[in-house]
Amino acid sequence: MKRILSAVVAVVALSFAAVASADPAHEGAKGHKEHGKAFPMKAETFQAREAAHEAKWKGRFETKIQKLPADKAKIVRERMQVRLEKVHAKVAEVTKDGTVTKEEAAEVRKASHGGKHNKKR
Repeated sequence: MKRILSAVVAVVALSFAAVASADPAHEGAKGHKEHGKAFPMKAETFQAREAAHEAKWKGRFETKIQKLPADKAKIVRERMQVRLEKVHAKVAEVTKDGTVTKEEAAEVRKASHGGKHNKKR
């Protein structure tokens, strides 16, 4: 009985060790992976991801704005445009060298949320 129990414990311990060693975040050559994003990332890839994110955001935004009166919708669109200009400026700044690091991507995210990033995302 002790042999079977010790064998089971050994197998479980080895399986945990195998899973821990296969963690992609610890593989320095491949870069840091977070939710499918590998950093450092090429500037073109990052710009494409940001453009897709912006298009999706604008679509959701416009559906919500349609419920507002025209004068309030105009004000909200102006605010949105100001925020987008800040994001575009930050994207241009971080992609200038051709690669985007995780920290630079966090700066863009912070600019897109107006400094109020939701930690749950």
